[in-house]
Amino acid sequence: MILHLAWVFFCIISASFIFQTKKIQIEQNRDLNIDGLRYVLAAFVVFHHNDISTAYFETGKWALHDPTLGYMGQFGVAVFFMITGYLFGDIKKETNWKSFFIKRFFRIVPLTYVTSLICIAIASYIGIKMGDTPDFSNVIYWLDGGLSGTKPAIYGFKDSQFIGAAVMWTLYWEWLFYLALPLLCLFFNRTYTIGLCIAVISIFAHTSGFFKIPNQHATLLIFFATGVLIKNLKYKTFPSSIFKSAIAVVVLTYCLFISNERTAYSFTSCIFIGIFFYLVATGGNLFGLLKQRGFVILGDASYSIYLLHGIAWFVMNKVVFHYSLQNQKLTYYVIQTFVWYGICFISLISYKYIEKPFIALGKKVSSRQEATFNKAR
Repeated sequence: MILHLAWVFFCIISASFIFQTKKIQIEQNRDLNIDGLRYVLAAFVVFHHNDISTAYFETGKWALHDPTLGYMGQFGVAVFFMITGYLFGDIKKETNWKSFFIKRFFRIVPLTYVTSLICIAIASYIGIKMGDTPDFSNVIYWLDGGLSGTKPAIYGFKDSQFIGAAVMWTLYWEWLFYLALPLLCLFFNRTYTIGLCIAVISIFAHTSGFFKIPNQHATLLIFFATGVLIKNLKYKTFPSSIFKSAIAVVVLTYCLFISNERTAYSFTSCIFIGIFFYLVATGGNLFGLLKQRGFVILGDASYSIYLLHGIAWFVMNKVVFHYSLQNQKLTYYVIQTFVWYGICFISLISYKYIEKPFIALGKKVSSRQEATFNKAR
């Protein structure tokens, strides 16, 4: 598996050089560390599902070959949740919440519709080929913007959710966090937020078993709380980005390759992943890698990469296994490499023509709402 992991990191690094085009402008006053990190996290999830997709077509089961890639994908999800907590960890109670949710809707939902419609079309095609009875009774769950966290069978194809790598479950938790923000923001005050976050993390870590909270659910909540905590700890830092980068690399290496923890959804993993994110958020740019132009550009498209990659792997393996190309190892790796580059390219197109226009529309609609609200006052 060492050669396979080497291939994974080759794909991640090489894509950043291929897509570092100067035609795309990078906005000023951005936290490039976070933007570049998003690409790394999305790529971790992509190759986690690449492994699972191959296993699925080999065995019919949605399961992993390599535990390191399993941890890698979970690590990506964990830090994505920390980033969410970090970005909104100091939101004010005076926030116009109607405007906030309008912008969140236009940021998240449109692309889920695109990916869901593609998955529905593929599931329907498979259902027709299998001779299943047409059944679209569950389609509403595919068009809920991730609120339900579930994607049931379409057209009788029970594994419909695996067409998109079943990634939308994370949106359910994102929405829960956003819906809780109007209440949480009442406690967001730099004078006691740090202590409150530490208390919440400690409570979930030590009482989840007593209250019978599933371990994964407890750790997901801890990830959000850790992001909020780091937001408020950000300015309490030590100097030298090189030193932070070195420690961050050591922690990442330990988590992925040395630790006996085989899941990121453990309380021990939470500590190390939180340390890693703190180091990055406070300047540890992994020796400049996270600020590399290609990383930042692909970081912008990380949401598209996250939602679209499962479809690409599914379609690829449907073709590969039909023609038994998976038995030709070198050919299979070449195909996967170019499909990965295709995922990056299509995601950049998706970001430009789907995500950005709807983000702009969301800002426009929310601005109108705020203007109407202020006028009414």
